[in-house]
Amino acid sequence: MKSEKLKDNKYFQIGLTAFLVIAASIITVFIVFKINEVGVFFRKILALFIPFIVGFIFAYLLNPVVKFFKKNIVGKWIKGNDKAVNNLSILITCLIFVFILILLFSIIIPDLLRSIEALLINLPSYFEKIKDYLLKKFSSADSQSFVENNYAAINEYINNVINKSILPKVELWLTTLSSGVVGAVKTVFDIFLGFVIAIYYLIDKDNFIAGTKRIVYCIFPIKISNKIMENTRHTNEIFSNFIMGKILDSLIIGFITFTFLALFGFPYALLIGVIVGVTNIIPYFGPFIGAIPSALLILLHDPAKCLIFIIFIITLQQIDGYLIGPKLCGSKTGLKSFWVLASITFFGNLFGVVGMLLGVPLFALIYGYLDNRLTTTLKKKELPIKNEDYFNLERINAQTKNIVKKD
Repeated sequence: MKSEKLKDNKYFQIGLTAFLVIAASIITVFIVFKINEVGVFFRKILALFIPFIVGFIFAYLLNPVVKFFKKNIVGKWIKGNDKAVNNLSILITCLIFVFILILLFSIIIPDLLRSIEALLINLPSYFEKIKDYLLKKFSSADSQSFVENNYAAINEYINNVINKSILPKVELWLTTLSSGVVGAVKTVFDIFLGFVIAIYYLIDKDNFIAGTKRIVYCIFPIKISNKIMENTRHTNEIFSNFIMGKILDSLIIGFITFTFLALFGFPYALLIGVIVGVTNIIPYFGPFIGAIPSALLILLHDPAKCLIFIIFIITLQQIDGYLIGPKLCGSKTGLKSFWVLASITFFGNLFGVVGMLLGVPLFALIYGYLDNRLTTTLKKKELPIKNEDYFNLERINAQTKNIVKKD
């Protein structure tokens, strides 16, 4: 009884509010002036959850494959036993994933390393080829002198970088590498543990989802909980369609590039295929990020083939933009080209490559939320909701709500 009276007392409420404000201010000042210590503390806390985060990412990426096997293959083999269908689909998906990893580490990565090693060894001869090619093209003495002088300057600069910057740091790099073995082992362990956790996530996915929904409906009112469920489903649809579509699209583009280059005898076919495929994940800028260094690699080896490669990449990107990409990713984000470009630029500046990849679906969610709020408000005001209705708009009649267009 006394506690209830105390809570109703306005002085108690004022005092409690003042205490909370002062406490929040002290915590804020502490965080500002001890930002490094706070950052270290949160990084340590985050490190404890790394295997679970990695496991969630694995499970999220593998879940569409599991669903595919459940619906199209295993589900047609086994009838009436959902648990067996689910477990067998997970097993097949994990075996495929492990096979891809073995293929990656046993064939692709060694070949990539050999390509990079060959590139570094042949780099001086490539520069010599370019110099000879330019000297043949320019017949005048002044032009040849310009080429010779600039070649000498570039060659001297590269030698200075190697001798003064790279070689002195080799010992430091080796020391860092040796001291980082423990960290590397921990990273591998976290990834392996994350993969195991992902299997448990996939096996017990329905229970995890049901438990999360139960908590949401326990904490929030029904109306808010329903809204959370709706937004979560929409978020999952946007991200899964976009990310899985872009990954599959990039694998196809990388494979087509590698096949074309290998068939027609281009140098560093696998290396360039991987570069083009990986960078293709990034919308808009990705094809340019991958094509420019790849074209330079081919130019160093064979200038004539560089032009063929550029034509091939432009053609492939047109096919990808108008045929492959829309089929795999669709237009699920609902964003115009300007907003896609803006989201990539903004989130790329904030979070780097990850921001460039996730910026489009993330901005699509923000844009969709704001557009829904705008539509709801306009409906309440009994005003037109479509963008087209506001073309050439001069004003809206306050009484009749009729649109008056410009002459």
